[in-house]
Amino acid sequence: MFWDKNYTPSQNIEALLKKENVTVEEFLDEDDIIQECKSQKKALLNYSLLMNVFMRPDVIRRLVELTLTEPPEELPVAQRFRHANVACELLTLGLPSLDEKLLADADTLKLLYSYLENQPPLNPLLASFFSKTFRTLFTKKSDQDWFLYQQMCLKLLEYLKLQNNFLDLICKHFTTPVIPDLIMQMMRNVEGGQLKRSLYDWLNAEGLIEKLIRILAEPEECEKHTNVSEFLCDLIQQGRTMRQTEQDNDSFEPAFDGSNPILKNIESAPTLEALFNVILQPNAQESAIVSGITVVLKIIKPIVIVDERNSDRLKFLQDRERKIHEDLLKTVICVIEPHLKHFNELLRNPPKKPDIVISAATLSPPFGMTRLQICRLFTVLLQTNNEDISKAICETDFFETLLYLFKQYCWNNFLHSEVEKCLQIVFYNSSTNYNNNNISNISTQIIDSSQNRRCNLGDNVFDNRDNIFNIKEEQQCTPVVAYPEINDDRRMGDGLNVDEDRKQEQQRQEEREAELIKEDINSEMAAQPVDEVKNEEQSSEGAKLEFVEVLMESNVNVNVEQLNTNIDEMSTDNVGDNNEQDLTKVSVNMGPSNLQTHVIVNCKIISKLMDCWQHNRDVESVEKGCRLGYMGHLIQIFRHVINCISECENIGALIEANFQSDAERELWHSIMNNDTGDLTKALKTQSQLLANCNAHEACDYNITLDFLADTDLSDAL
Repeated sequence: MFWDKNYTPSQNIEALLKKENVTVEEFLDEDDIIQECKSQKKALLNYSLLMNVFMRPDVIRRLVELTLTEPPEELPVAQRFRHANVACELLTLGLPSLDEKLLADADTLKLLYSYLENQPPLNPLLASFFSKTFRTLFTKKSDQDWFLYQQMCLKLLEYLKLQNNFLDLICKHFTTPVIPDLIMQMMRNVEGGQLKRSLYDWLNAEGLIEKLIRILAEPEECEKHTNVSEFLCDLIQQGRTMRQTEQDNDSFEPAFDGSNPILKNIESAPTLEALFNVILQPNAQESAIVSGITVVLKIIKPIVIVDERNSDRLKFLQDRERKIHEDLLKTVICVIEPHLKHFNELLRNPPKKPDIVISAATLSPPFGMTRLQICRLFTVLLQTNNEDISKAICETDFFETLLYLFKQYCWNNFLHSEVEKCLQIVFYNSSTNYNNNNISNISTQIIDSSQNRRCNLGDNVFDNRDNIFNIKEEQQCTPVVAYPEINDDRRMGDGLNVDEDRKQEQQRQEEREAELIKEDINSEMAAQPVDEVKNEEQSSEGAKLEFVEVLMESNVNVNVEQLNTNIDEMSTDNVGDNNEQDLTKVSVNMGPSNLQTHVIVNCKIISKLMDCWQHNRDVESVEKGCRLGYMGHLIQIFRHVINCISECENIGALIEANFQSDAERELWHSIMNNDTGDLTKALKTQSQLLANCNAHEACDYNITLDFLADTDLSDAL
């Protein structure tokens, strides 16, 4: 509202000030009372009788009563909460003297606190008035003295500590989100490093996280589960943001160093173990399972740094977040690995749900959020490319169950998307990695020719999440993620001649790389003495021989001549700018990984995919038959398989060797034939319907960012 500069005091209010035995309600009935108090005129604010009235302890107490008291139901709806609303506005005007008097009066403060002792559910409107009034006690005003503010916050904190039941009362009202939000507001708004540290330590010592997990474990509290999971996710996000945005403070007040005890507690092994016990407890409610997995996914999700402009600080934050997240992933993997078989069993036998009738079919039972969240969890775990996790998943029938559900729920695109992501990880991420146990101690040095400086990548360049022949320079400032994104930039063109398109693109890329290498070598040779060049050539030759020996000892089938040629390219001092090219990429025909072998040989994944294709063909062939809902994702899965075969011939041979009959082999060729295959026809039709646009060109998957989305779907999933 915009106040008139020529505003004059209300004559009605002046009359009330002269009236004897006037009540607070009479002031609140005046339309101009808030405007009168907000006018900020000296004559009215500091010396007027109006302010003298509202600063009296008995008036403040009455305002608090009106703010928190349920009005009589016989009042008209338009008038029921008028007094409560105006009283709350007056209490939260931001006058430091008003806050001081409220905190100084023990009876008034006890009256305000007693609102939390009411039985749930609370009136949402009155709860918002209480939250707004309580929040103003620990929020610094612009014109408030710093030492006075610190004194007031300390007094409020000491009062809450003496009550011994503050967190219990907060947990009792989790069905009213504005009440637990008070804790979040306190953690965010309290200023001063020492005071903030005291608040965090107290909340952690009082067992805030343990109390919240205990709520998830109680079936009768199912209406609170979603709010609890959102609250825990907010705590994680706030703690990580605080760690990222902390700055040096040169003032007399030491800054809060960001070592958040609450965040450490959430990310600790005991808390993760408690979450898994809640999720996997017998006869667990779906709300508890979904909420628990949501928190786990939030813990695994890495923080992305995008707002830091200082390059040095950005690199520091990136390195620190990368190290923190690597340690966190080790903890999560160590705790979750023994439970994977139980998660797989829960995927097979989720909590019972009633049948749902939709336009396409009758869902008996519905797919449900439980199974969708479990699929998301397995997707993220597969993306870590951790050998122990992959081995544990291979010991279950997860992929068989996944393909069975894929076919059964043919219209659930949320499920189909997760299936595609899982298989994309299997056929791409695994196909480009070696046996990490055999080559984990290779040290490589990359020279940034644009800045003429070297950067040692350490003793474990080719770790579980890096492509061994696609190493990125550490100097580049990119958002921190825990593992690389899966981007399908290996396109199939128009789908008619895959091999030819790829060969032409590879040839053009090699020609560009050769020209750039030649230019960089000439510039480096011109700038270096002859003796220095010879020494580097000798050292690079030694590194090449050592690398080949390691691979040979690892029983890896490689073309030695091709490998020597590509390593020579890697050893030159010509990496260049990562924003334009990557000259360290080498194409080697490696054998299938253990995970690929498992899904192809043991799970018969190709046979199941062809069965889904044949099932759709049969449905389409009947009268008025329409294409099933999973076909868009199934086509994309076959594209992933084709791209993997084109890069690794052993994958194609392994697939051919594991067909159970000649009929399966014929069906495979009828689908995958480059000229007349069903896949080629489907891609051609799809291209025509999309006006020759590639539907996947500009929307590659970013699993690190999207696995937390769509958690509030209906039961029809």
